[in-house]
This record gives sequence, C-alpha cells and structure tokens, in this order.
Amino acid sequence: MSLRTIALAGVLVLTGCASHPERPDTATTAAKPAPTAAAAHLFDGCTAKDVDSRGYLLQCGTLLASTRRAMGVSPDAMVEAHLGGMKQAIKADFRVSDDVITLAGAKHPAKLVAIYRKAGDASPAWTGYVVGLGDAEHGSRVVSCGAATAPDAARCTDILEWVATHDKVPPGIPAESEPPDGEWPPKGSPAMPASCQAVPASKDSIRYHCPDAEIVLARVGNAPGGQGFYVQGLHAASEQALESLKAKIDPGTTLTYVDCQLGGKPAACSRLRASGKGGTVELVMAVGELYGASAVVQCTHLVSGKGLPAPCSTLIDIGAKPPTDP
Repeated sequence: MSLRTIALAGVLVLTGCASHPERPDTATTAAKPAPTAAAAHLFDGCTAKDVDSRGYLLQCGTLLASTRRAMGVSPDAMVEAHLGGMKQAIKADFRVSDDVITLAGAKHPAKLVAIYRKAGDASPAWTGYVVGLGDAEHGSRVVSCGAATAPDAARCTDILEWVATHDKVPPGIPAESEPPDGEWPPKGSPAMPASCQAVPASKDSIRYHCPDAEIVLARVGNAPGGQGFYVQGLHAASEQALESLKAKIDPGTTLTYVDCQLGGKPAACSRLRASGKGGTVELVMAVGELYGASAVVQCTHLVSGKGLPAPCSTLIDIGAKPPTDP
C-alpha cells in the first residue's frame, strides 16, 4: 500500500476550531435557548463573520452562532474540538452538560454550555448549545448557538435550525469574509528538497509528494491559537485517524502523543503507526502555529530507524518539549 493511500486514510481536517465564541461583555441574565423567535425577524441585527467554504459565524447582539463542515471527521470529534477551542478562548467558569435538542422535528444529542463569570455565581452569564450532525463518511457538521440575554437566547433554536441546514449566510445580512491574506503557506515556504513535488489543494493547504514521504500542510485558522487549543484539536483528530487506520489499514495501529515543535514553536503532536506490506508506516500529526496561522502538518513515511525524513523534520521537531502552562 502506497504512502499516499496511508496519508489519505488519516487525513486531518480540523474545523469548528477556527471561530471561537468570545466572552460577552454585556452579559446580564442568561436563559436556556428556546424556540420562540419569529422567522421574519430571525436575523435582525445579525452580522456574518469568518465566512469561508467551511462555514460561518453569526453575531446578533450577545448571540453567537456558528456552523462548520468537514469530511472524514466524526461529529463527536468536531464537537470536542469546538468545545476545546471555547475553553481555551474563554477565561471563565466553563461548564458542559449533556442535553437533547429538537431541530427540524428530530431530536439530537447536544452539549449545553454554561459560562459563569466566576466560580460561585448563581446564574450563568452565557448559555448555548453545541451539536454534532452527519457522519464522517458523508460529511459532518458542528453547529452552535448561545447568548447572554433572554431575548437573544430565545432565537437560538430557530437559528440553529438554519445553520444546521444552510451552507450559505442568510440572505440580506452583512458578511465579513476572512482577511484577504493571500495564499497560505507563503510562496517559497517551506523550503522543500527539489525531489518533492508541490500540489496546491486550496488557498489554505498544500500537499508535497516526496520520494520518502507524503506531507500535507493546512491552515485551520487565520490567527495563532493557544497550546490548550492545539492539544484539544490534535486529540480529537488523532483519535479519528486511529479509528480510520484500524478499520482500513491495520487493526493493530498504535497512537502515541509526543513533545514537539512546529516551525520552531511549541506545538501538539502525535504518532500513529500501522503495519503494511512494505513495512511499518508512520503518520505524524502536528498542530500549532505556522506562518502566522493555526495550522496542521501531516507527515506519512515508512519507518526506517533514521527518524523523520528530511522534508518532515524541516517543519516538525519531535522530542522538543513545549513550555509548561502555568
């Protein structure tokens, strides 16, 4: 089985992480979202942000709603990565509980998020739902909606139904696309051996076919995240890749998490190893900051006892320990 086949089986898609609800500054009394909004005025005062091919974020007063799509990642993994991003971004008392929500007449498992300004507060400052839909094979989606005030929260179930079923921003509302920051990675980066063939996949990703490795770089956010965000996203994606490799390549596939750096900066990394006809194949994943963005880098190669091939070690430094969080 070729390196390319192994690489595709473990392709990492981190979505639902690029846009994180911010801590509301005008919070008063939060209320559990309820379906009472009138459809005609559902998006009054709303602005769409972070609009791209994967989804968008809606902000309507204190209400924040989002939708993100991906292939090859389970809904549960997307939910966990989304919650991990929220926890990293919101420095407050963050609580999550299991719930059920009805969307378009069907019940779905949901995570009910309650954010308290400080431990001991009697009432949350912000509440919302995070829901995973679809499946890894046909496409998954994570949708969320929450608010800080009762009037805003009352719109959430109706807005969730919209973002769960519409790939495009609601018509007639202002939209802000991602910053026009050009292609990523920047031209000439990274410096790869002449034997590697570059295959641009989109403005946010590129693949390199090298004689001894397959390498994928993908931007998952326009700005750097934090180490906690990287770790959470890596764990969700690695577990998903492990399931895929066990099912398609080798039931004995192993997964380990290792210290590392990406482009000389602290990152979160994992190593998955599977047995193939040509020997042991390793898929190395690194999530961290690269070229000013949140990024994931994958390196797939045959294990030779010589460490990572040069095209991979140019970016990923296995064994380099990130600083300990305070």
